[in-house]
Amino acid sequence: TALFGIIVFGLRNYLNKKEVVVLPVKFFEPERFWDGVKLSSFQAKQDKIFAGLVPHHLLAGKLISNIFQSLENQGVKKIILIGPNHYELGPSSLQSNFTNWQTELGQVEGADLLPYLPESPEEVIVNEHSIAGLMPYVSYYFPKAKVFSVIIKHNAPQEELEALSKKIVEVWNRNTVLIASVDFSHYLPLPVAQSRDEYT
Repeated sequence: TALFGIIVFGLRNYLNKKEVVVLPVKFFEPERFWDGVKLSSFQAKQDKIFAGLVPHHLLAGKLISNIFQSLENQGVKKIILIGPNHYELGPSSLQSNFTNWQTELGQVEGADLLPYLPESPEEVIVNEHSIAGLMPYVSYYFPKAKVFSVIIKHNAPQEELEALSKKIVEVWNRNTVLIASVDFSHYLPLPVAQSRDEYT
């Protein structure tokens, strides 16, 4: 009976085991990527960086590389990557993703750090360049790090954002870094852009 119990337990675990999903990275421009890596020269003024802001348009390869390079020697094991949900798709204002990504430079492993968040459907996250476009940089600079991603709709309630920030603090440690994938205001009149910049 003990053997039977072991077999049933193993079979149940096998059937309940979630299939590992590996998403392809659609957003990669090799020339701009390698030019950015070569031209990167940013030197951080402090020894330890806990968070960074990066653009997600690949034209800004050097700026993206600057931030990732400045974090390269910090022993980063987990990256919390937050970006906008450009197409306002998916089930909720805040959505998480912890699948693996296949880049031209290798595979990036996902990490499920905040299981309370609804998971973003694959067809949504794979087309979200604020997340997918940075995966080659993660693979190049942090080949052993795990990534947890969050995409946020533009009208996300303030209380949900505050709750997210508190949850991030709870899972934080010295080997974790937060990266905000943002391009700030664009296509806005200057007074509106300045007002929003002051608020944030």
